[in-house]
Amino acid sequence: VAADKQRKSLAKQTKTQAKLAEVQERTNKALQRAANLSLAANSANALAANLLGPLNRVIEATKTQEAAEAQLEARIISTGGAAGLSADELKSMASELQGLTLYGDEATIQMQSLLLTFTQIQGPVFREATEIILDMSTALGTDLKGASIQVGKALNDPIKGVSALTKVGVSFTQSQKDMIASLVKTGDVAEAQRVILAELRVEFGGAAEAAADTFGGAMVQLQNVVGDLFEAGSGLPAAKI
Repeated sequence: VAADKQRKSLAKQTKTQAKLAEVQERTNKALQRAANLSLAANSANALAANLLGPLNRVIEATKTQEAAEAQLEARIISTGGAAGLSADELKSMASELQGLTLYGDEATIQMQSLLLTFTQIQGPVFREATEIILDMSTALGTDLKGASIQVGKALNDPIKGVSALTKVGVSFTQSQKDMIASLVKTGDVAEAQRVILAELRVEFGGAAEAAADTFGGAMVQLQNVVGDLFEAGSGLPAAKI
């Protein structure tokens, strides 16, 4: 009888141990599945981040560029094309200046949109004004909007503009002032504007290009080029190449 009880007890213990082993095995498998799922989720999140990061940059860069170009075209229409330059010509100018200065083409386009509102600035004078605004902004450490308004007002009304520029530190001789007044009186506003631009070039000319001709400037220009790659339409094909 005692032997039977002992055998039954051993059998019961063996059965219990087998169940415990089975539970342990199931638990280990469940933990492994959970670990695999977690790894998969982390991989999926990492993949999503890698995909969404560049995509978001493409979206933001494209939105900024398109907004700048849309405003440029709107100003050309609202001013009746007074500057005598097309949107494509202005965008080409901005792109060219991006390669020479620290300013991305979208920043220059935004500045050009503001400058277009000064309808007396036309043709070649508009390009000269665009360049000097970049120089003046760089030299004085001001934003393009402020420099654009100062130069735009001065060129739109040269006689009053001379006084306004004098207040911000630009110096004109009495001879220059008299010449500007005489040219405006005879209707040669463009030549009066050139007198103002000539003095601005003396004081600020070349500042924007000089700033780009440094190691730090080269890094900014590189950032601008990389930014262009994230603009949908023009940038993506280049990035694929």
